[in-house]
Amino acid sequence: MKKHLKSVSVLTLLLYAMLAQGDVIIYKTHQSGKQIGDGASGSFSATGYLVFDPVSREWVSIAGRAIGGMRYFEVEAPTAYVYSAEATGGKSYTILSGVFQGTNTMLQASVLFYGQNAGLYLSATNRAFSAPRSASGKYLAVSRGSPNQVVSDSIVSLTFDAKDTQSANAAGKTMSQVITDLKNTYLSKGYTQAPTLMN
Repeated sequence: MKKHLKSVSVLTLLLYAMLAQGDVIIYKTHQSGKQIGDGASGSFSATGYLVFDPVSREWVSIAGRAIGGMRYFEVEAPTAYVYSAEATGGKSYTILSGVFQGTNTMLQASVLFYGQNAGLYLSATNRAFSAPRSASGKYLAVSRGSPNQVVSDSIVSLTFDAKDTQSANAAGKTMSQVITDLKNTYLSKGYTQAPTLMN
């Protein structure tokens, strides 16, 4: 059986290269799942954003949630991978995956999203760019507990945020600048930043 999953094609890379260096794609995210371990189990949910730079093919996510009456947000910057998949009927899909190395609290984490490509307008002047309008994925993580480990198992959905994407690109903002703006928004709403998962 012929495999249709492959690294990003030369044509796709050429399309990426046509974008301005400041172009980003912003998705709204919703995460829901469960945590098991350390003598307890429970469910959780979080909402936030994923900011994707289609030129460098890197992405960073930021999400907030309430824990024990406190509100936290977390910034995750994984070692990122981008793939493409071709299906019948001319359909194509983009796959975003990320691997997180351990920190003081997180032992290991990974995530994979995929969605069917559509024509997205990243700014008022750009032609439509091929990327998912929506995507879904799976997030798995193992963190340190006391005295033992905790596993997080969740589903994450992505929805293209046209307004914020076009606004950021009109201002020529980079992925890093967009994340800084989002962090400041969370801080202004009384959230505290949790330890960051870095690549």
